Amino acid sequence: MELLKLPSFFASWLLILVFVLHCCSGCVENERIALVEIKSSYVAWEHINRKSVILSWNQSIDCCSWPGVHCSPTTKHVTGLELRNAYSTYGTNRRPLNFSLFLPFTELQSLSLRDNDIRICIPKTDCFGSLAGLKKLKYLDLSYNYFDGKVLSSFPASSSLKVLGLAGNNLTSEKFITASDALSRLSKIKNLDLSYNYFDTSIVPNLALLSSLKTLILSGSKMKGRLSLEEFSKLDKLELSDLRMNELYGDIPLMSNEWTSLKGLSIKYNQLNGTSLEGLCMMKNLEELDISFNNLNSDIPDCFRYLSSLNYLDISHNQLETRFPSSIFENLTRLEFAAFSDNNFNGVLSVSSFANNAQLKLLDLSNNYQLELETEDLVSPPLFQLEGIALTNCIVNKVSQSIPTFLSSQYMIEYIDLSSNNLKGNIPLWLLENKTNLTNLNLRDNSLTGSLILPSQSTNLELLDVSNNKLTGEIPLSIGTIFPNLWYLNMSNNLLQGVIPPSVKNLSDLEYFDLSDNNLSGQFSNLLKELPNLYILDLSMNQFQGTLTPNNMTQFSLSCFLVNNNQLSGEIPTSLCDMPMLSFLDISENHFFGNLPSCITGILRLSVLNAAGNNLEGNLPNELCHMNQLESMDLSKNHFFGQVPSCFNMTHLEYLNLRDNELTGPFPNALSNLPLVTLDLGNNHFFGHIPSWIGTTLRVCLVDGKVDGKW
Repeated sequence: MELLKLPSFFASWLLILVFVLHCCSGCVENERIALVEIKSSYVAWEHINRKSVILSWNQSIDCCSWPGVHCSPTTKHVTGLELRNAYSTYGTNRRPLNFSLFLPFTELQSLSLRDNDIRICIPKTDCFGSLAGLKKLKYLDLSYNYFDGKVLSSFPASSSLKVLGLAGNNLTSEKFITASDALSRLSKIKNLDLSYNYFDTSIVPNLALLSSLKTLILSGSKMKGRLSLEEFSKLDKLELSDLRMNELYGDIPLMSNEWTSLKGLSIKYNQLNGTSLEGLCMMKNLEELDISFNNLNSDIPDCFRYLSSLNYLDISHNQLETRFPSSIFENLTRLEFAAFSDNNFNGVLSVSSFANNAQLKLLDLSNNYQLELETEDLVSPPLFQLEGIALTNCIVNKVSQSIPTFLSSQYMIEYIDLSSNNLKGNIPLWLLENKTNLTNLNLRDNSLTGSLILPSQSTNLELLDVSNNKLTGEIPLSIGTIFPNLWYLNMSNNLLQGVIPPSVKNLSDLEYFDLSDNNLSGQFSNLLKELPNLYILDLSMNQFQGTLTPNNMTQFSLSCFLVNNNQLSGEIPTSLCDMPMLSFLDISENHFFGNLPSCITGILRLSVLNAAGNNLEGNLPNELCHMNQLESMDLSKNHFFGQVPSCFNMTHLEYLNLRDNELTGPFPNALSNLPLVTLDLGNNHFFGHIPSWIGTTLRVCLVDGKVDGKW
């Protein structure tokens, strides 16, 4: 699976070189002086990144210990320089980079100038000529510097260079072809990254002289036209071809000869829309294949069974409408990763079809709505040990509708997604027990019943979603002890009752907590104090009672706070205003009374405010006028009186509901300045004429009442 984890080969090369070249002590004097000169040159450039490693270089200490500098532990020569990202912003009047500054480093093997936006260098006619003096240079990354193609034409022949990064340099096909003669002299290049450029026509024929090329990355380079694999196959040592995120269309073409050198091919995120995949069968030694996120509409050809070296196969997110090709897996004994999600596969698939796939680690069949997966016909446990399985929106065990029992033997599994399958019965204890690697369990949108029974020992679970089922009973008392690592817990839309158990306070990493739409009761006021990392808290549509205790309401990370449709009472505490990240606040349909705190304007990120259906009273505070991020405000069904503040200037407010209050005064014309889409002022005591702008700017307007007899 590593070949397609691009651009990992660059990172791998650099890590290897850093490890081999890591220095212990010492520094060659003329190289230290050269580094100081490079620092002076960088600092002279405009918009220097103040976090750049070169700013920490100091003349008085050993240069081998400077950040970004790597030395040989024996000779103490500089062998690696990592000088990426020297700029913080784009600037003008840059000093050109003089590549001759690197000539003193005769033992240099690795040089990264990535993300420097250099654009120009000197001498312009022979910009990279100095690199000819670096006889041992193996790794060179010039990505994201926006060099002109003519500058690249000065590349010297190099007998040592093996890895070259030219990603993100605004190269066009024309510019690259201009430079290709020079680049073709790099006879030892094995890995070439040309991603994120602008190749509107193919540049592959201009790479023909790179006889050692094994890895070619062309992802995100705006390549257009029909996919041509024939020209790639002429690079007879090419092992990895990355064509992701381009604009290639059409069929996957047949080839005149087998392409035996290729081991990895990614064409994901293109516009392929053909009806045949047989061209892929010509790549007999293919180990990794990713054709996901296209518009392919084809059968999986039977010849796929002969791609016996495959260990990574991703065909997800296409439009394949065919019976699932279960017969092809018999020969794919090396398969580790198999993703078929988001297609239209149909028919019946048995887990026994994977009997020979002992190496299988991840299986994704999600969102194939007509595909029936039968898991209960296994004579013995499967040979594989999965790390992840996703079966969302499939038909799992059509007859029994039970959770697949073969998962009981999957002790190494980390990820289980069985959501949206109409599964029934209890959640078996074995699903959580003895699975020390399990971190994600998703059972949402099923018909599971009974109480949630937890194992006796703590687990490493980080995400648990059992929402939208029919679970009964109470939340297990030990949930915070058994799942101490949870960051996501969703038990909403069930039939749970009782209180939130005290052990929840142990979930110090919890960010998402949703218990909405149950029958829970009791108080929860200490939750915000005890869960410091909460980002979303949804306790709506329950029977919680009590007040929002002022001393326990401050929570610095909370973004969404929903407690609507409960039995809460008391005044709204001003400490609620001490939540700087709050963007969504819903306290509607409770029994709160008193005034709406004027300090609410201090919640600068607030975009949704809903306090409808309470017993709030008093004037609408003028401070509301300053809530410039507010998009929706609902204060209906309260007892607010007085006039609507004339200073309303909320530049983002689209929804405003003030219905069923005791507001009075002339029609609030200040509202005409707002970008309203929906306005409801019904059942108040406004008077005067309805302004003409009402009918021209709003999609929905409810102003029933009596204004000059016209409401």
